[in-house]
Formats: sequence, C-alpha cells, structure tokens
Amino acid sequence: GPLLVCAGPGSGKTATLVGRIKHLLDCGIEPEFILAITFTREAAQELKNRCLSFCKPYAVPEIMTLNALGYQILKLNPSLVGNVKLLTSREKMTLIDRLLDISEPLEGFNYSIIKGNNGLLHNVSKALDDVLVNGNTEKYSEDFLRFSKLYESIVKQNGYITYSEQITLAQKLFDEHPDVLNKISSRYKYIMVDEFQDIDRDQAKFIYNLSLKSNNICAVGDDDQSIYAFRGGSNRYMLDFRKMYPSAELYTLKENFRTSERIVRSAEKVISGNKRIEKEIIPVKKGGLEPVTITGQSASELNMVVSELISKGYAYEDIAVIASKNQTLSDLQREVSFPSILGKEYVVNNPFFKVLSFALKNHYEQGCDYSAQIRSLIADDRLAECVLSVSIEQPSAYYCDEVSSVLNLSDSAVKQAVERLIYENHAKSTKELYELLQYMADFGDETRVEPDTKGSVIFITSHESKGMEWKVVLMVDDYKDDTSEEQNRLIYVAMTRAKDALYIFERDGKRLLAA
Repeated sequence: GPLLVCAGPGSGKTATLVGRIKHLLDCGIEPEFILAITFTREAAQELKNRCLSFCKPYAVPEIMTLNALGYQILKLNPSLVGNVKLLTSREKMTLIDRLLDISEPLEGFNYSIIKGNNGLLHNVSKALDDVLVNGNTEKYSEDFLRFSKLYESIVKQNGYITYSEQITLAQKLFDEHPDVLNKISSRYKYIMVDEFQDIDRDQAKFIYNLSLKSNNICAVGDDDQSIYAFRGGSNRYMLDFRKMYPSAELYTLKENFRTSERIVRSAEKVISGNKRIEKEIIPVKKGGLEPVTITGQSASELNMVVSELISKGYAYEDIAVIASKNQTLSDLQREVSFPSILGKEYVVNNPFFKVLSFALKNHYEQGCDYSAQIRSLIADDRLAECVLSVSIEQPSAYYCDEVSSVLNLSDSAVKQAVERLIYENHAKSTKELYELLQYMADFGDETRVEPDTKGSVIFITSHESKGMEWKVVLMVDDYKDDTSEEQNRLIYVAMTRAKDALYIFERDGKRLLAA
C-alpha cells in the first residue's frame, strides 16, 4: 500500500531505500516489477551501486531518473508520439547561435562577449529556459518573447523535445491513450520515489498515475528540506500525500546519526513556524557544542576560526563554508589565507580540460602553436612535452587516459567527468573529442566536476550542500531579509550539514537564529 517515509536530516534515507529494495527481492518479488525513481543520475548510480552489493547486475531493479523514465515511455511508443529526439545542449546552442545571426539585437542582452560562461549565447539559453520551462515572461522584452516563440517553433518542426517535456509529453500520452498507462502501471507494481519533497505539479500527476493501479508507492523525502521552489519544486505533495492516497501510512525516520543534539535543537527552531509534517528528531549524538555566533563575516574572521579549528586537530577537508549565493562564496574564497576550493566547479574551467583542449588544438588547428598555453598550465616543461607527444591516432578514451596518466590524474574526478562526456556524446575519435571540447568552451557548458577537497576547505551553497556533511560548518549569512518558509528551510539545510560544530557569521545588526 501507499507509504510516506519522512526522513529527517542524517537519518539514513538512502540506506532505507536500499533496504526496502533488498526486502522486496528477498520476498521473491521479481526485479522487473520494482521501480526506483531518483532526481539525478548521480543518485540513481549510487542506488544501483549499493544494490550490486547484494544482487547480480541482471537482478538490479529499474533505477532511473524521473525524466529518463518519461523519455523511455515516449521512445517505446513511436506509433503514437513519433520518433522523439531529445534536444541536446549542443544542438540547442547551435540553434540559438544560428537564430541570433538572423535576428535583430535583443533588448537587455550584452553582445560584447559572445561565447563562454558569461557570453551572449549562454545568457540567451538560460533566458529561454526561464521563459519556456518556468513560464517567467514578465521580466523579458517583447522582442525576446518573439525570439523564444521562434526558437520553440523550430524545435518542434525538427521533432525535438526539450528536457522538461519528457514528463509532460509522457503524461499527455497517458491522458490520450489509457491503454499505454495501463500497460506501464501493470508492470511496475512496487514504486519508490526519492526526494519527494522537491517534485512539481506535473511530476506529482505523472507519479500518481503510474502508481494508481498497484497502489504500492513508497515516497521518501523531508518536507523541511524542500529548497527548489525556483524550479517548481514544492513540499505540498508531501503535506497532501494522504489526500492523494487516503489509505497511506506515515513513517518517520526520527534518528539523526549525523548532527549533535544542540545543533539539531537550534536548527529545529528555525523551521518550527513553517507549515510542515510534525516530527520528533532524536539526535543519536547527545549534548555537543552550541552553535557559535560571530558578528561580521570578513575573510579575516574566517581565517581566525579556521586557524583555531586546525590547531584543535581538524583537517581542512573537515570544514565547509556555506552561504546562499555563489558570488558571496567566490568573493570570500579569493581573500582567505587557508587552502580552499569552490564546490561549484565547471569542467571547462578545470586545468585538465584546458590541457586536453590546447593539446588537441595544437594538432588540429593548422598554423597555430598552442604549446605555450600548455606550458602556462603545466609547470614542468618535460610533462608539457609528454602531453604534446601523445598520439592522436587512437580512440579518444585512450588519448584521455594517456594524458591523465602523464599528469598523474588517472583517478581524478575531472578525468572521470571527461570520460563520461566522451561516452555520452559518442566522441569516439580524438577529432570528435577536440570538437566537443571546443563546443563546451565556446558555449559556456555547465557540466560539473566533483571537487577534490583533500587538504582544502570547501566553499559551497546551501543548495549544493544538500545530502552532504562535514565535521564543522561555517555559515555565512547572506540570506535575504525575510522569514519565508523557503528561506527557513534553506538555513535549516545548511545548519544540519554540521556533525560536531557550527559557526554562524552574521551581518551586523541581523540575527539569523532566535535567541
């Protein structure tokens, strides 16, 4: 039957999902009848990896993102929806580039920089998502709204669907062809949904229809950690779960294995006034230190606290600086004297990416010598020579492997990120890899690389920190001057990342926590 699992911070949510999957398999349920839905590919992969600890690869149930499920359903029904193609970011940017060439200059956009993360193409792409996905039309000029309609019509003419349409079109298919829904819902008899607090209206309807036949849905989430309102996510579907499923049971994972008692109690005060599912959080780590409030939030104050923590035996990687805005973090990170790294690192900004890019340019761009750029990135000239001598007459994955080996980066997160890009973009030859890297650099690609925090304090936003933990958290108060429920949850998420100690650097004259 329907079950809502309200999982407080640090309560072992993923372990619970894995345990439920194992229990179903142990009860003799065939894996093809079990569906686990996540919201990111990384979460899906982690769930699969954990399941492989107790079952063979062929016995792992269906574990995928919600969007991937919608796309799979559309691809399985070409006679009803046609041969749908997902618009890749590369195709999207190419189309925008072409349309800008034939359009009058758009009001409100800077044409002085065309490419890169702050360039025109990147900014127009984000604005199109804001209009066409989020429905935010008020802040854009009439000429841009006309441009967005032209872009949308060309996408449709070429048979593409956008990222957000994977769910809406699958739901439309269900509405128009109930037999398709019946077939899909008959197959998935046991459905689990992770991060249920962040679903939007279309996703809620899609999940509801999928689960209607079997009525076996297990939704897992924490309404207090719903922090994605800016992209349509809402905890209302957790709060109204029993309206959607009248026979539903509610189970709360009460024990917090992460955060010490005094920090938990302080964090609870922040969200106590919110409309929420009442729950008792029981910290396993009793007592502990009260959160420390420091007036002011300059680099010198951060330096002082970090220095004190290191003298007490903490390592740099045990510490995180959390704020709500990336700009605040990057400004502070530039000024601090201790080893640090930004949590939001793009692949295109990583030195390994640039070395690969310049090395391939050196081979493929006639008359251009890019060895100087490589030497500016690699201090050792002998290593630079080794990189330049790696043969391009081999598949791209082997080329990437050889370059990473020369630079002693074989096990690095950035190398793994590039390998994933090679696979996802079918860039089999070094020429195709070269073209992919140039596209990514030119169009401000936002593919992330998991930062290596060994020996460094990480600077990270509340949104990015969700699901993570550190022994010590230094919270920088750059939150809005309001007491909205969303803001309370954002602060709550940041506070509950701390295991042992929490320092809050407050702006003068403003108190983030109640006394």
